Amino acid sequence: MSDIPRALVVGAGLAGSLMTTMLARRGWKVDLVERRGDLRLSSGSAGRSINLALSTRGITALERVGLAVNVLEETIPMHGRMMHDHRGQLTFQPYGQSGQAIQSVSRRGLNELLL
Repeated sequence: MSDIPRALVVGAGLAGSLMTTMLARRGWKVDLVERRGDLRLSSGSAGRSINLALSTRGITALERVGLAVNVLEETIPMHGRMMHDHRGQLTFQPYGQSGQAIQSVSRRGLNELLL
C-alpha cells in the first residue's frame, strides 16, 4: 500500500477545484469527479452567470496555490454599487474606504484556471 494520501473530491465547481489543487500541491493523489461535462471542452455555458466578486479572502486562497497573479490579471476593480430607490434616485454605496475595491472576475474563467 502506498504512503501517498488519497482524496476524492466531489464537485468541480470553484470550491472543489480549489481543494483539489491545494491537496495535489501538498502531495496528495486526488480524484475529482463532476456530474457535468468538462467545462474546458465546451465553448458555451450551461446558463447565465454574473461575474464573481473576489474579496481579500478569495485572493488569499488563490495565493496559497500560486494562482493569484494569474487571476488578478483578469479582474476588474469594483469600488461600490449603485442602488435605485422607489423614486428612481441613485445612491452609490462604496465597498470599502476611499480607493478600496473588490475584484470582479469571470466565474467560468476562474473555474477553468483552477481545473
